[in-house]
Amino acid sequence: MMGLAFRRLHSYGPALWAFVAFMLVASAAILCLGPYRYPAEARAKATEQRAVDTTVTGQA
Repeated sequence: MMGLAFRRLHSYGPALWAFVAFMLVASAAILCLGPYRYPAEARAKATEQRAVDTTVTGQA
């Protein structure tokens, strides 16, 4: 993309400004996602359960 911009426009400036705009749009999209859906307690319980299973069977 940068090479194409330089070849056509003889400058990297417009391509860099386009990258800045895309980065702002991507950042806004990530900020709109909201909180993580699964609480940490559920993940911790699942990890503990796997650790118990591993020690009983001796296999990972």
